[in-house]
Amino acid sequence: LENIPLLDRGDEVGEFSRTIHDLALTLKKRENELKSIAFFDALTNLPNRTLFLDRLNQMLFHSERDHTNLAILFIDLNGFKHVNDTYGHAAGDELLRQVAQRMLKEKRKTDTLARISGDEFTLALYNPSSSQVVSKYCENLLQVFKNPFLLSNRETFISASIGVSFYPGNGTSAEALLNNADKAMYF
Repeated sequence: LENIPLLDRGDEVGEFSRTIHDLALTLKKRENELKSIAFFDALTNLPNRTLFLDRLNQMLFHSERDHTNLAILFIDLNGFKHVNDTYGHAAGDELLRQVAQRMLKEKRKTDTLARISGDEFTLALYNPSSSQVVSKYCENLLQVFKNPFLLSNRETFISASIGVSFYPGNGTSAEALLNNADKAMYF
């Protein structure tokens, strides 16, 4: 919209053209804000559950078509309630932001990391070469939690549990893969 030429006239038509142009820019900005609210977690700016499931369904389509693998990691923070109860919800929010930033550094461009609720994150790994690669990826991801997080000027340690499911062995739908990865954390 910024590239649309304005009628550069000093009369009512030029004024009308500028008004319409400004209105179009405002509407586009609001549309982008609504998309952000609808598809991204406000706290971490990661994709939310809705966008994650959409991307996962796209990955499933490509995996089925191309006969490639897919792994879903379900990541749950251990002891997160204790952080909220001890330091307050603002510190808990800051912890979630720090965790998200550390995990983002570990993901590949082809993967999708999302915060799907509370202290739960998911990561879709597109076409990992083997289950050993996924296992090593999980080990690397758990290393993110070895260093302390700084909350309210205090070093705080937290750990995470990870459950994994694989396409097609553990499911062929997004919900089945997500549910099976969640269940795998408890085994």
